[in-house]
Amino acid sequence: MRGTLVYDVLNQVTTDALFTPKSVGERACASQLIKNLPKSSVIFMDRGYPAFWLFDQLQSSGHDFVVRAKRDSNSVIQKFWDSSHTEIFIDLKPSRRFNLHSESIPVRLIKKKDKKGEPMVIITSIIDPSVNKDEILILYDKRWYAEENYKILKSKLNVEHISSRSFHGVYCDIYAKALILSFAQWVAIPLHDAVKHKMKNKKNSYKLNFSKYLSHLNRSFVFLIHSRSLFKEMNHFIEIVLKYYIPIRFGRTFERGKRVRIPEYFINYRPLS
Repeated sequence: MRGTLVYDVLNQVTTDALFTPKSVGERACASQLIKNLPKSSVIFMDRGYPAFWLFDQLQSSGHDFVVRAKRDSNSVIQKFWDSSHTEIFIDLKPSRRFNLHSESIPVRLIKKKDKKGEPMVIITSIIDPSVNKDEILILYDKRWYAEENYKILKSKLNVEHISSRSFHGVYCDIYAKALILSFAQWVAIPLHDAVKHKMKNKKNSYKLNFSKYLSHLNRSFVFLIHSRSLFKEMNHFIEIVLKYYIPIRFGRTFERGKRVRIPEYFINYRPLS
C-alpha cells in the first residue's frame, strides 16, 4: 500500500492523510489531497512529484508549489543544470497535450548544491521578485520535517504492522494511527513552548522528548477519550510528560554509506510498547 500525508512544516503537524493501493502513484495521491488544502497554500514536494498537469491543478486551485526536479526531467532542466546560472525565469510547457487550464506556467528555476556538493534544481511558481531565492531554499529545507514525520509513523507507531485482516479493519488501523499522530502533534505545540519557558535559563535550548510523550499518549489515548473528567486527566498527563525533555542539537548530519541490510527496527526508533 501507499501512504501520503499532508504535513504543515511550520507548525510540524499532520493535517491530512490518504492510504491507497500501491498501484496508485504519488502524483495521483497528491491530486486527491489538493481539494482539502487551506486556501493559498505553498506546497513543498520532492523529486517524485513534478508533472505539468499537477502543477496546473495546483495553480488553478490557487496554490503555489516548490518542487525539487530530477536532472533528466526534460531538456530545459538539463540545460539549466549544466549552466552557470543559479536562477532563471521561464514559461514551463507540457510535453504532451492534456485537458489543462493553462498552456504554459511561469516558473522560477533555482539551483544550489546539496550537502554532497551536487547541484539541486528547484521549480517554483513563486516568481515575485520581492521573494529572493535564498528565502525559498530555506523554506524548502524545512520539507525534511515531513520525512521525520514518516519515520515516526513507521518506526514509533508501527503503521506497517496491521492488527486486522479485513479490508475495513486495515483502513481503520492505519487511519487510527495517523489520527493519534496528528492529535499528538497538535497537543505538543503548547508543550514545546512550556519546555522552552521552563528551561529558558539553561545554556542549551531544550524541547519536549517526543518519543516519551508519544509513548505515554499511545497508552493513554483511549482512556483520555472515555474519561469522565477529561480536564483533570489531561492535566495529570501533561504533568507527567513535561518531565521528559532533551537538548536541541543543531547541525548534526550522518553521511549515507553503502547500502546494507536494514534491520526490522532501528535501535533508536523502536516501536512504542
